[in-house]
Amino acid sequence: MAVETEVGRGSLFTVYLPRVEEADEGRVEVEPPSKTACGSETVLIVEDEQEVRRLAAEVLEAAGYQVLEAASGEEALAILDRHDGPLDLVIADVVMPGSSGWNVALSVRERRPETRVLFVSGYTEHPGIERALAQSEIALLAKPFTCDLLLETVRGVFESRTAPGRQPTA
Repeated sequence: MAVETEVGRGSLFTVYLPRVEEADEGRVEVEPPSKTACGSETVLIVEDEQEVRRLAAEVLEAAGYQVLEAASGEEALAILDRHDGPLDLVIADVVMPGSSGWNVALSVRERRPETRVLFVSGYTEHPGIERALAQSEIALLAKPFTCDLLLETVRGVFESRTAPGRQPTA
């Protein structure tokens, strides 16, 4: 490493790294999702953070799910009204501006009682989370989460032996 500095002009750091001719044997390969984590169901993701929503959608689509995306509760309900096909799962962020994930779940369950709900939240101490956990048919995925954990949780929601359950209550 070499450092050159000159008053009024700044500093220049030069770092010399060794050349690597072969791949590092310790490199970790990321494996594609297992077949057990894949599916074909239709999932609506309701998430106000675009990066989180897009990543979750890409992961689920790569695993075979049909994905609808909404940036707000209001947009989710508009999609729900327009969507003629099945809606198997709603993944909703609990804390969002406007209509919360909890309100989205209430509206979805009124319109399509067979639809399962998975809440996602970085605020696990939010009152809506406590209400959701009191109802065993509502699942929770805490942020931050890995892609594998998202797929495992979604598959687990579909494979649970219980029916979608009773309606969320206010």
